[in-house]
Amino acid sequence: MARSVWIGNGMDTLVWSEKWIFYQTPRPPNNLPGIIDLTLKLKHFLWRALVGALAVAEKLQSRGIAIDPTCLSCLDKSGSICHVLFHCHTAREVWELSGMPLPSAGFSRTSVMLNFYHLLKCSKNQHIKQSTRLAIPRLLWHLWKARNKVVFEKVRYDPLSIFNKAKDESTIWLNINSPPPIERILDDIPQNENHHVFPQV
Repeated sequence: MARSVWIGNGMDTLVWSEKWIFYQTPRPPNNLPGIIDLTLKLKHFLWRALVGALAVAEKLQSRGIAIDPTCLSCLDKSGSICHVLFHCHTAREVWELSGMPLPSAGFSRTSVMLNFYHLLKCSKNQHIKQSTRLAIPRLLWHLWKARNKVVFEKVRYDPLSIFNKAKDESTIWLNINSPPPIERILDDIPQNENHHVFPQV
């Protein structure tokens, strides 16, 4: 028999050490220490890609599902996770547009782990622009979404629009989560001299 578990109403339940509903309106958590820059959905997608749990043709065939492994974007016979995220002609063009250094031998055709390792090294490389580094997970996400659009809706996105969506999302995230410039902080301080009383030293 299944049981319901009551976890609170959001007003007295803490999420990430803070209340997540104020004034009866749900909202995302504030930028607090310990909150990383990926949404739960994006983190879950990256984990599924890494452990080989994305529903690509190769994985579906390995589970006994009769499906054509042909990539609908490039008509290649490889329906693997590596193909979708790194080797499909759309994926290759997106990675070239990103301006990120690619592995000298190219992305691995068989190991998502090796490809993610390269991307992780790039994400920590201070010689690569921060906006480019932040776009890495979103590039993967939008490549996957574009693949799903082709498979399920027969809609194709060109590599430039995929790249621009990922770049725009990472820029928005950076703007929202960056500390405000000191001028904006100072502008928010009340100008009334009687408002604060500082002790005499």
